[in-house]
This record gives sequence, C-alpha cells and structure tokens, in this order.
Amino acid sequence: MASEAPRRPISLAQSIDEANLDGQITLDEAIGNTDGMKLQFLEKPLIVHKEAGAVKVGDLPAKDELDDSGKKKLQFLDVIMNHKGNFDFKEIEKLFLMVHGRALEINLQKHFREGSRALQHLLEGLGGFQVRHMRLIPAGSSSKPPKETEDIRAGFTFIKQSGPEESSEGQFAEWTEEQVNGPNSPLFKWDRGVIKEFLRNLADQSSQAKTIKDWPLTLKSITPWALNHVVGPVLQHILEHAIIWIGRSRVGKSPISYIISAVTSAFWLLREERDDKPMFPTCNHLDYFRKEKGRRTKPRVFDDGNLNLEHPASVKAVTEVSGIDRKTMARYNASSYAKNQLCQICSNPYDRSAEPKMAEGIQSDLVSFEDFYKIVRPSFHKDFDEEDLMGIFKRACFVVFTDIGVYVRHPGTIRAPVRRVAWPEDDFGMVSLSARPTYAAYQKGNLRQLPANHAKNMQWSLNLLQAAIDQEDVPLCSTTRGRELLSGRTFLKEIRPELAGVEGTTIHYFDGVTPTNQDTALVHKFKSVKSSNVNVKRELEEDARNKASAFKKKLAGRTLHINLSSTSDGENADAVPGTEPFVTNIAPPETVHATEVPSAEPIIPNIAPTDDGQDMDVESDDAGLTQTLEQVIDEEMGAEATD
Repeated sequence: MASEAPRRPISLAQSIDEANLDGQITLDEAIGNTDGMKLQFLEKPLIVHKEAGAVKVGDLPAKDELDDSGKKKLQFLDVIMNHKGNFDFKEIEKLFLMVHGRALEINLQKHFREGSRALQHLLEGLGGFQVRHMRLIPAGSSSKPPKETEDIRAGFTFIKQSGPEESSEGQFAEWTEEQVNGPNSPLFKWDRGVIKEFLRNLADQSSQAKTIKDWPLTLKSITPWALNHVVGPVLQHILEHAIIWIGRSRVGKSPISYIISAVTSAFWLLREERDDKPMFPTCNHLDYFRKEKGRRTKPRVFDDGNLNLEHPASVKAVTEVSGIDRKTMARYNASSYAKNQLCQICSNPYDRSAEPKMAEGIQSDLVSFEDFYKIVRPSFHKDFDEEDLMGIFKRACFVVFTDIGVYVRHPGTIRAPVRRVAWPEDDFGMVSLSARPTYAAYQKGNLRQLPANHAKNMQWSLNLLQAAIDQEDVPLCSTTRGRELLSGRTFLKEIRPELAGVEGTTIHYFDGVTPTNQDTALVHKFKSVKSSNVNVKRELEEDARNKASAFKKKLAGRTLHINLSSTSDGENADAVPGTEPFVTNIAPPETVHATEVPSAEPIIPNIAPTDDGQDMDVESDDAGLTQTLEQVIDEEMGAEATD
C-alpha cells in the first residue's frame, strides 16, 4: 500500500480565513530581522500597553493541526479573538478562567534556534496589551537580566543591615549562598562576587578612619564667648590653612573641630551642587587616612593622636591646605590630601612652666612669640628645628588652651606677640547649654536622628562662615541670665546675630523645660529592669487641695516662719528674693574683625538686683522651700490622724 502523499501545512491565516491571506511578514523575514540577537528571560514580567502593530495574527508561525494522538510535547498558542475592553489583572484572571477556542501548534519549520527569537519578534510586533516574559537583546551582551535601580539600592541596604560583619569562619560565603539561592531574598540570583566584595568593603571600614555622617552640632551650638574669641577669628582662614588645637583636655577641642569640619563639608558640597550629607573622617593616626582619595568635601580631623611622634614632612603635608599634591606615608600605600581639603589636629601636650602669668583684673593681654613658641613646642617631634616649626606656623592657625586662658594665633611667619584671652568666670565649656543635651545623647548613642532645627542651624552656620570668608563685620554675641516675670523660671539667653534672615539666639531654661522653638533631640529611651519595680507615689490634684485646706485649718491663729538661706554657696542668709526679676549681662570684650552692636530692645524690662548685689540660685531655693512645706504638711497631717 502506497504511503499517503505529504500535505502542505495549513497556516493560521488559512485556517481562519482562506480567502484573505494577510501575510505582512513571514517567518524567514522575522529570522532575518533578528539576526545577531538572542532571547533574555526577565526576572519580572514586563507589562506593555501599545497600539495595534503591523504584524497580524495570521503572520504567526502556527498551524491548526493539534490533536490528541500526538506523543510529543508541543508548544502551542492560545489566541482569544475579538475581545474588547480595558485589560487589568482581574480581567486577565477572568480570561484564564474563560479560555475557549482551539489550541494552535507553533510551526518553527526546523528553525528551532532562530525561530524562537523570530516568534518573539512577531509577538512584540502585534502590539496591544502584552505581558512579556522575554525580550530580544544583542547576542554579545550578558544574558543576566538587568536590575531596577530601586532593587539594587534595596539589595545593598539589606546587605548593610543583615550581612555578616566578619568572615573568620567563612560567614561571607555561607551567607551569600543562602541569599542568592533563596527565592524570597532581595539578593536572589545576584552575582556572588558583588555581594562578597561589598561585604569585604564594609569589613575594611574598621581598619580605616571612621567617617561621621550624623554629627548633630553646628556653629550655633557654640557658646557666645567661644564664638567671639575662639571660633570666629579662625573661620576666615579655613579655605587655605589648617587648624591646630593644643592644650588642656575637657574644654571642647574635639566637638569644636568636628563642628567646623561638618560646616566646611556642607560649604563645599553646596559649591559643587551635590546632595550628599556633610561628612568628615577622624582618627588618631595619619596612617588610617589611607585607601581613600582626598577631597575637599570631606575634611579630616587628626584627633587624640601622638602629634609629637609625627615627622616634620608629614605635619607639613597635612597642614598645607592650599597645596596641590600632598601625601603622607602609610602602610603599603600613601594617604593623599586634595587641594583646599581642611585638616585639623588636636593635641594635648604643652609647657605650663613657659606660660607667663596674667595680671589681675584684665580680660586679655599679649604674650611674646618666644613664650608662645615654648608653650607649644612639646606637641611637636624632636626632629623639628625652628625653621620647620615656623613652616607650620605659616600653614596653620594655632588655638592653645592653658590653665590661664586661650591663645589664638593667625597663620604667618611674623614673630608678633600672640593675644591671650582669660577664661570666663562661670563656665569653661564651649558647647552651649542648649546643645549639651543633644551632644550627651549623641555620645551615649541615644540620638535616633538629627534635631528638628538642624537644617536651619546649619544654614545659620553657613551664613556665618561666608561672612567670615568675606571678612564682613558681624555683631558680637552675648549671654544674658535672668528670670521670667510671670513663671519665675530662670533661664540663660545666648544672643547671636541674625544672619541673612536666620535667627541665631537660643534660650536654655534651668528647670529643664525647653521652648517648642528650640532644638529637641529625639532620644530613644528604654525602661530599665530595676526602675520597672519601683513604686512611685503620685498625688492627685484633689487630694492636694484637701491636704492644703486641712493644713490651713490646723495652723489657724499660728504664725509660720520660713528662713531662706544658701550658706553653702557663700551667699547672705538674710537676702530674700524680691518680686521683680534679676539679670546678669556678660559683655564680651571686642575681638578681631568684629564690631559690637547694641541690642535694639532690652532683654528684660525693670531689672532690679538683690540687696547684696549677688546672684541667687533661685532653682535651689525654690526646691528647698517646696521640700520644707511638704515636710510640714506631712507632719501636721500625721499628727491629726493620730489624734
């Protein structure tokens, strides 16, 4: 019996409408159009809304000869014709449940490699609503699908927060394999080399200088006295010169240097029109500044290191801020410093015996250059000769803190006397009282985010820095201590000039209550286990009134004598506070490049001092009075209950 003659394949167009064969493009033409390309599977489906394309359904390489007798797995198409309406995901779900019609076999005509990409080309040419799982890319490109920018950022954030911090036992490799093979992981199908390299970079941070990006203080956080006499005179030099802080500890060298670095970083970031956060690295050895390119947007602070062990060449390179090519020796490499990159050095050693005494009753005087040279000499290496140290004097501003006062020397080689300012009588710290809670929370690690007014304070600091660089006359700052008329609360008002519309004045209340317009640090506090078991007595307002009325009845016809004294503070025991407030004005002396401008209106009207002319600790007196009254009430009520 003769075999059956072969039949011509029936195309999709012929099976639908044999009279109208539209055939805009053939499979061979599609293969030619996709020559040099390949298919890439997408990690996420790509949803496309397009107008109807030039390719018609009849152009698809399909045939209507699918039956149940076939033993092979066949690739087929489901074509739903004449469906009108807007497509959405719910509609697509309905379509899957409403599948009808007949399955059509794909006929690649033995072009299995080329036919697959040709079919993708034809399907994309159909247009309309499509959910694509593949796309055509050049044959020479990588087959790995590209990742979205948001997915990449989310992946690196996940590595920072959840990745291992060491690999002493192979944690990097183990964790990486778990993540790239976990379908629910943000790092699913990521490149293993990228993950391990990022983990190594994070681990290497511990061997380099620590970069601080969340410093909460600004120039507005400095006391008026320090702004007038310490920080203000050196701000105009920071673009071309370094700053060396020398002398006694616990006066604020580190926070002041950090503040200046953060403001300088913000200044250069604005100049370069960059959106990065102000940042600066700090370390106690110049070697730790390696592995990072120097740039002026990231000032450096050499803090708590051994400056007296650094050789002249290294110190000269660090302090040459305006230099073009600056490098210092480091392990296996060198540390580089960019032009105009501010560097600050904090050092403690100085010669107390070489400092001359200050005459009594004066706030400032001049000290000869020879004496100043002897005072700072212990902070430098023994290899420094006089000319080497003069080279440092030329490159850097010197601020020296001694037991007697503060020295500020401007850059230069002139052997002129150096001005010395005496310490204030009440407070030696340079961080403002209003900013100390924020600074304390930052040191303890309890500061969750920057203060609410940090951006405004940074803008005021930038305005002050620009005014100093332009050598403009800025009004002096001052401090006022007083008590409110109505509430009786004592406060400290630090008056700073308004710069370019930004207010600089802050108020600190000694009772711990801070106005709503002041900086408040958002601190995350935890309840201790010990304090959770302590019973605290809380008196209701109604019980307090009943207690007071009973106390008045009990004392009917009797005289209550209460003596107010503060003998521990050396004050007059007979001094009784008046009904009017008192205030003490601290007027700073005139400084270089600044003019004193009187306030337009008085801070507090009707000022009346105490009889002995001394300040009184109102806070401690109020506390003592309250405690005495409570004791008397408790004793009388206890006696009444006994009767």
